[in-house]
Amino acid sequence: MTLVSEKNLGGMAVDELLAAYVALCLRQFDANEVEDSRRYNATFPMMMAIETELESRAGDQRRVLMGLFDHPNIQVRLQAARACRTVAPAAATKLLGEIRASQRFPQAADAGMWLRGARGDAAKQKH
Repeated sequence: MTLVSEKNLGGMAVDELLAAYVALCLRQFDANEVEDSRRYNATFPMMMAIETELESRAGDQRRVLMGLFDHPNIQVRLQAARACRTVAPAAATKLLGEIRASQRFPQAADAGMWLRGARGDAAKQKH
């Protein structure tokens, strides 16, 4: 699949956005496997643009990323959970906990960091 540009996102159907998101996550996974941080980091601007596009749609469509919570690839699940923390906090936190417990690195470490950040955010809101 050819990745799309940010300017085309507005005209894409939700299923097309999901397919592009999965493709980016799989690129991240592959980059992690060969320790290519440059290739890994290059995926983030488009991932964030897709998330922003979904958020801007009626009713905040980021919830559709929850459909990726059972994807066979751990990187896809990790990024979907991270993206859904504000729209589905309980489900996202549960999945992040499962990823952390899997001991599949580096995703388990990333999930742990997101969980620590979520706890820190909740503590700040209480004060």
